[in-house]
Amino acid sequence: MDNIKIEKKGDRIILEKGNKQAGYIDTFSDGETIDFIKVFVDPSFRGQSLAGIITKWGFEWAKENGQKVIPTCPFISKAFLSRNPEYREMIDD
Repeated sequence: MDNIKIEKKGDRIILEKGNKQAGYIDTFSDGETIDFIKVFVDPSFRGQSLAGIITKWGFEWAKENGQKVIPTCPFISKAFLSRNPEYREMIDD
């Protein structure tokens, strides 16, 4: 994961690779839950598992901040959670 920086800025989790924004997750938080609305990876950065990397970071951020996750984004609710079942316990029912 060379040259990757991830941070939460307002309602967005931003992933930079090589000083360029490579992807983001649009979020909404009410303080108890965080909704992962949409994951986007720039087409020029696809195929590098960046969507999974940023999503794991988001789940870890939610855990550290005591928030449950609402996985509105289809990538997260289907592909990510099927490959990473350890995060299912964090889903808000």
